[in-house]
Amino acid sequence: MQKVFDILLSYLRTAGRPRRSAVLLLCLTAAFVFNYTHDFKRTVMNVGEGSWLSVGGYMLYYGVPYLISLFVWTHGQESGRRARSARVLTIVMLGLLVLALNRAAIAWTVHAVTAAVDDRAAGWYLGRIAVNATRLLALALPLLAIRRWIDVGRADFYGLTRRGFELRPYAIMLAVMVLPLAAVSFLPSFQQTYPVYRPGFVEAATGWSRWLTWPVHEMSYALRFVSVEFFFRGFLVLGLARYLGRDAIVPQVVLYAIWHFGKPMPEAVGSVFGGWILAVLALETGSIFGGILIHMGIALLMNLGAVAAAALLG
Repeated sequence: MQKVFDILLSYLRTAGRPRRSAVLLLCLTAAFVFNYTHDFKRTVMNVGEGSWLSVGGYMLYYGVPYLISLFVWTHGQESGRRARSARVLTIVMLGLLVLALNRAAIAWTVHAVTAAVDDRAAGWYLGRIAVNATRLLALALPLLAIRRWIDVGRADFYGLTRRGFELRPYAIMLAVMVLPLAAVSFLPSFQQTYPVYRPGFVEAATGWSRWLTWPVHEMSYALRFVSVEFFFRGFLVLGLARYLGRDAIVPQVVLYAIWHFGKPMPEAVGSVFGGWILAVLALETGSIFGGILIHMGIALLMNLGAVAAAALLG
């Protein structure tokens, strides 16, 4: 665990740029206030998901904050010159397009499954399972194409390597999170969102056992965080660090926080710190496996904590 602290403190000591950090923090705070005052993500961005118009909308929604933070953070630096190069801008814009298309692919998957399955409850449940596979494939396959034909000459596949990965510090970090997660599990906003799958309706309608539906859903749900780490820490950090060095971290943190809008505010605020910590560790180790472990563990603990808290609250 000391090694983790040393890595994070080393980054803080050498990152510098306090004024730019303050500017970006102020902008991000304003975005938080606007979104959670007007519920912008749910009431505007999520309307019409799956249409080609929504793809363009999400390109703007993700692209504007990311590009602003990228150019503000790298202005006057050597990384800023590289960030404006045709190759880097092409890779960035294609990555943002992949992320926007991923939202549409999720909606398309839900529509396809529910249309193919007559039973409404079964279709809803199977759609949730299929969506988690879609999230991963709809990110991994396009990024594989980017690596193969545009981001050429790269030795790894955006952090999918065990080299540099050590299990122990991540296991300790996960253990440290148990008590804070248990505490927030009792918050009303948390209870409204988690667990992401509540057994009962599907099982009653289909006759399926919750001892089957619950673990299958949770295993499928865990796959979601492979795709999250692969895109944010793999592609946006390790991928762009080839051109931007450590300056790839801060724009990723901003986009990761924006991506969390629509979830409970404590979770979205926590994503700022979590996105930064996992990005610094990924850059130091060259692997995203630690982030996958942490992300999967926290997500499953949040579901379990919500179930336990609901039982205790009656």
